[in-house]
Amino acid sequence: MKKHFLFFILISILFVYCKKEKTTEPEKSGTPPNFISLYANDSTLLVNDTTTITAVATGEQLTYTWSYETFVSLVTNGNRAIFSNCHGDAFIVYCDVENPWGKVRKEITIYVH
Repeated sequence: MKKHFLFFILISILFVYCKKEKTTEPEKSGTPPNFISLYANDSTLLVNDTTTITAVATGEQLTYTWSYETFVSLVTNGNRAIFSNCHGDAFIVYCDVENPWGKVRKEITIYVH
């Protein structure tokens, strides 16, 4: 009987102290990125020349992801990319600007002669 009573007390104490706390999810208030522009210092190049492409966007917690359709030399750092190519053609470069509230894409065409 004494063991049952102690067990009951122990379970009661654990139940009171281990009660799950109410958690609230962080508020998802924010705005998607505002992708203002995507531009290159020069959009027409000679073979092996370089140009800097810049993405201009506003918003909180922005990340930039760069991609392209056909192989190009693209060195990226945040909202800037340095473009070069060793043969002539028209090349499309994409930039995605993303935050927890949305994603926006723009593209630019670079011509290499």
